[in-house]
Amino acid sequence: MNIRRGVSGINIVLEHLSDKEGVSVFDVFEIRNRRRAVLKVQEPTESFQAVERFRREAIALALIDHPNVVSLYSYTDAEPRTMSLERIKARNVSERIYRKGPLSVESACRMVEHVAAALDCSHARGVLHRDIRPENILLPSRGPARVVDFGLAKIAGEPHITYMGQILRDHPYVSPEQLRGESQLDARTDVYSLAAVTYFALTGHAPAEEYESARSYRQELPAEIDAVVESAMAKNPAQRFHTAGQFAAALRIALESCRGKYRTRSWFVPRWSLLTGILCLVVGLIALWVVYSQSAVATPKRSPAPTHTASLAQPSFSLFGFQHRVSTESVANRHVR
Repeated sequence: MNIRRGVSGINIVLEHLSDKEGVSVFDVFEIRNRRRAVLKVQEPTESFQAVERFRREAIALALIDHPNVVSLYSYTDAEPRTMSLERIKARNVSERIYRKGPLSVESACRMVEHVAAALDCSHARGVLHRDIRPENILLPSRGPARVVDFGLAKIAGEPHITYMGQILRDHPYVSPEQLRGESQLDARTDVYSLAAVTYFALTGHAPAEEYESARSYRQELPAEIDAVVESAMAKNPAQRFHTAGQFAAALRIALESCRGKYRTRSWFVPRWSLLTGILCLVVGLIALWVVYSQSAVATPKRSPAPTHTASLAQPSFSLFGFQHRVSTESVANRHVR
């Protein structure tokens, strides 16, 4: 049994999830609190940026209290630094897309609304995420989408630190002003990243440096939806939506307008649902044919009517519970008389 000690007491390690940039992540059971959690452990380091990134993630999560953001359980600043987080059983957007293909327009719009609510709350508390990408948005089978990993967050009042290595690595979802290393950032930089993730969720392709219509990858996608995403990904921040909530509202309005405009709504339904329906219909027709064929074979053929012979059965009648037989000869004699 692997046991690690954290600020919340002794933890039983159930699974080693990952090692990334000097931070080990474990799925643990906290004995004191009797709950599952995700434990992040930072190995001792002399890198100021690494320590500050770990510390700022804890501060950002402590400032934000929103159901669509992963919850912080505990944090310790003594080496080795540890952070206990809410365990969310879910796949991220990237895993979901690679397993099942692009989201339906309805599902993508719902995801944007959940993430936008989390970002608006974060921005209101002076926290910019700065690292919104498919891997940092979880999609539980039940409940809202959840935002995780505030390691690159910019907190109002804290000294500015540039993480160029991490930003350049994830450039498809990072705003142009971040790539230029600008320090004066606002909510619109997260709006750009959320729109870029939406582009990926709808098409299965990361956006290029120069915007390419999402309909080039998915022709049935309504032009109104594509226009909203393109507007949110404008290179000039002044041309974008000012808040994530405005982007989500515009996307919802475009979706509702499309419902009344287009007769066909195949792009509202995931492709796998349509294929499943067709498969069920085919299986049902085959089952009906098999049942009909078996019933036709099992039906017995009627035997031909018996031929009349010279000898006739003697008729009988019942009187007071006693059976009496009448001979045909006596009946015939009565008719002769």
